[in-house]
Amino acid sequence: MNKFIFGILTYNQENYILETLESIKYQKIHYGSDVNVSLVITDDASNDGTVAVMKDWLEKNKAYFEKIDLIANEKNRGTVANFKTILSKVSDEHLKIIAGDDLIGHKNVFTEYE
Repeated sequence: MNKFIFGILTYNQENYILETLESIKYQKIHYGSDVNVSLVITDDASNDGTVAVMKDWLEKNKAYFEKIDLIANEKNRGTVANFKTILSKVSDEHLKIIAGDDLIGHKNVFTEYE
């Protein structure tokens, strides 16, 4: 496997999103040195600081990822619409979609998808 995408659905998760992003970075650092990891994040018009927190973290950590798509919706579209947005950004790569308050554990997620 040489490409992997993490899709993240967010809505008002300012207090949790950093842990989610750090858990993905952990996977990349510890298990994915030979994997081109991309992020596709859709925010469903959060009215807290979720988007600002993500932008700051992404700027500081962009070197870990092949590509980053952050889609900050101006109006709430719902989970299904955001899920479809993520799927539209994926071709044949391996994909794991999570919510902005989910964590990826310490088990190698890349070998689980092989």
